Amino acid sequence: MQRQIYQHAKAKGHTASLLEQERDNIFTQSMANLKPGEQIDVTISYTESLKFAGVNYEFVFPMVVGPRYIPGEPIDKSGDTDHVPHASRISLPVITPGMRSRHDINITVEIDSSLPISNVYSPSHQICTGYKDKNLHIQLSAQETILNKDLIIRYQVAGKETQSTVITQVDEGGGHFAVYLIPAVEYSHESIVPKDVVLLVDTPCSQYGGPLQQCQALMRQFINILNPDDTFSILDFFNTVRQLLANSLPNTSKNRTKALNYMGATLLVRRGVELRQVLEDVEG
Repeated sequence: MQRQIYQHAKAKGHTASLLEQERDNIFTQSMANLKPGEQIDVTISYTESLKFAGVNYEFVFPMVVGPRYIPGEPIDKSGDTDHVPHASRISLPVITPGMRSRHDINITVEIDSSLPISNVYSPSHQICTGYKDKNLHIQLSAQETILNKDLIIRYQVAGKETQSTVITQVDEGGGHFAVYLIPAVEYSHESIVPKDVVLLVDTPCSQYGGPLQQCQALMRQFINILNPDDTFSILDFFNTVRQLLANSLPNTSKNRTKALNYMGATLLVRRGVELRQVLEDVEG
């Protein structure tokens, strides 16, 4: 619908623009009927959750569309194929070795974390940092203006203790707030409170096969990250609720193996019940 509106406005001679998403990380901005010498400012806004790995937040800003594999047979000279009929829209010209793009870029990143920021760096570019109105400002250095790779910025807000902060925003849509709990870089063994974890697992017959493997992998991952002083138990339910043992188990290698074997056997039994029900229905 949006493309039809854009094409109609373009045909009528109106100034028009259209932003289209080609892939998860590829967008095409089209402009029509610009006057000679006219300057156009395009503002694009989006919301993204930053990746949190280890103790660092990571911000990635795409700045290049690299060559992509295009399967299928060509259907015309544009580069479109029978498998990718719009390949020409995601296949940009590749600069020959020794040449550079005639376009430069200037980026300013402003970080409002409401918490002290440390260890700011970029594994992709040389950057310059400074503070303005209590917010951290990051800019590319003078040597980093070429559009040839994505910008990656990492920074740390974690400290020696668990921290909390509230970020607020007010706009035409109303007021919004977000509460963040930032874990410490490292916790001492004495500060970790032992947990008694109850794993409640739905085990219908449909879990056999792929769902069974995913369930076992998830349980293995969860049990293996428990702390040494934690205890755990398993409840599985189908028509009735069953429990691995009446009491919680200490987090030992033997008990972890017992729990995973129990879940594997439980789901296999559920599959056997399903098969018997199918056979009874057929015989009936």
